[in-house]
Amino acid sequence: MLNSCKNVIPINKGIWNKSKKLRFSGSGIGGCIDDKGEKEIKVTDLDSELKRLRINPEKIKFIKMDIEGAEIEAIDGMKNLLRKGRLNLAIATYHLREGKQTYGEVERKLKNLGYSVKTGYSKHLTTWAWKN
Repeated sequence: MLNSCKNVIPINKGIWNKSKKLRFSGSGIGGCIDDKGEKEIKVTDLDSELKRLRINPEKIKFIKMDIEGAEIEAIDGMKNLLRKGRLNLAIATYHLREGKQTYGEVERKLKNLGYSVKTGYSKHLTTWAWKN
C-alpha cells in the first residue's frame, strides 16, 4: 500500500513443500523451525497457492528466496512452476542444514529440473538459476 503497488498479493504463510502447520522458535534472524517452538505458523507450497489464486505459472519471471534454510523444501513445493515457467532465481544458500550449507542441494534440485546454476558471492552465498 505504501508504494501503491497493484500487482502484489500479501499472503500470511510461509513457503514449504506442502500445506501444513509448523512450530517456530525465536524471531528475526534468530528464528527457526522447531517442533517445540512457541509459535505455530501456516506454511504452503507455491504450486498450490498459485493454483488457488489462479495465477498462471508462465507469468512469473523471477523469484528471490532467503527463507532461513527452508529453500530446499520450497523448491520441492514449486516443481510445477519450475517445469512450466522460464524463471530466473536468486536463492540464499548459505544456511546450514545438518552441518552443510544448502547450496549443494539447491543446485542439484534445480539442475534436475533443467536449470543452469551458478553459486557465488561469499559474503551472502547465493545460487542463481535460469533456463537456457
